[in-house]
Amino acid sequence: VRDSRYKSEWNKTRKDVTRVYQKYIRIIQSLSSTYPNYIQITSKYEFQICAYYHDAMVDMYSKLVNKIEGLNSSDVDEAINHFDWMFNYISSNNEPRAFTQTFMILLGYQYLSYYKLCNPPTKQIIQGKLTQMIQTLTIYYTPSNALSFIILKNGYRSIVGDNIN
Repeated sequence: VRDSRYKSEWNKTRKDVTRVYQKYIRIIQSLSSTYPNYIQITSKYEFQICAYYHDAMVDMYSKLVNKIEGLNSSDVDEAINHFDWMFNYISSNNEPRAFTQTFMILLGYQYLSYYKLCNPPTKQIIQGKLTQMIQTLTIYYTPSNALSFIILKNGYRSIVGDNIN
């Protein structure tokens, strides 16, 4: 009963957060259409809104998985969809910045924490995403001796059982 009450409140909050996100995305898109000369500025705000939304959803799913014993597969899939969206959006951002690096490392940690809950095909996808993250971080961002990077790399090694350079 307690789990179902928590899940009900959690779902209500998720819907509210999604509604607010969609409202602000519509506003930004309207501004972009109305003022096309300022699209570079509005695009930055759109990225931040999207990143904050998906980050909030990742946090919400982390709380859900810690509060409820065993998530159902649709909850796991939805969480992974948010991770994937963030990964794709961050990866497509060609402008290296600390903000992007931080999101990528935290996202890597989330992939690792959900890995055990996933089905085998999704586990393969996660392994691929983690490989891409580690390679991107190695090339563009993190020194190889940074603690956050070492933790991510060791987490990856623990799930695939091999070394990545």
